[in-house]
Amino acid sequence: MMNLGYYNGQVVYMVQGMYCGPRDEGYAAIEPLLQIPGAQLVVDKVGSYPELNNYFEDHPYPLPQDLPDGICETKASGYIDKPIPQAVWQQVIDQFHRAVNPWSMVYTEPYGGAIARYPVEGSAFVHRHVDMDIVIDGSWRNEEERVKVQAWIDGLYDLLRPYMNGHVYQNYPDRTLKDFAKAYWGDATYRRLREIKTKYDPTNFFCYEQSIAPL
Repeated sequence: MMNLGYYNGQVVYMVQGMYCGPRDEGYAAIEPLLQIPGAQLVVDKVGSYPELNNYFEDHPYPLPQDLPDGICETKASGYIDKPIPQAVWQQVIDQFHRAVNPWSMVYTEPYGGAIARYPVEGSAFVHRHVDMDIVIDGSWRNEEERVKVQAWIDGLYDLLRPYMNGHVYQNYPDRTLKDFAKAYWGDATYRRLREIKTKYDPTNFFCYEQSIAPL
């Protein structure tokens, strides 16, 4: 995961990940990053996946800065399935520097590897052949600030939209999606989910704004 955010009044970039293999190979993989001026290796641990996963859950990024009481959040996400040119990444960074307040973040979740080897039709998670998931996260304290934050998010999203495939991770729901079922699951998978829904909940007792509808 790469995180772009504010910390101690400065814009910082943080990368978090695990390498499956010997420590020296993992270190060699990140050596180019460590050559960037100002880069620091904050965590250097070896262990099993469950051990390291628990560690990262207990030691989250120090980003964004501590949120004040009463703050609200708005976010947007999408799957990138085309290479993003360096010039567009620079535009993303430039837009980030226009953030309304220091509680804003942009982060990526790289995909590939084992997740792409599992068949798409084998589960309800269809987002397997993409480069990354990208999330734009903004916070606001009042309606005036909300409007500005939304415009900032929209500006970033518009920059990245040409490189997205139209799908959205269902754990990052967006109530503004016009076709949430296709964005979260795709047509074929949503059909299978509706069949299961019809079998176990034909009266649609468990329902909400973007729930799966019975057939």
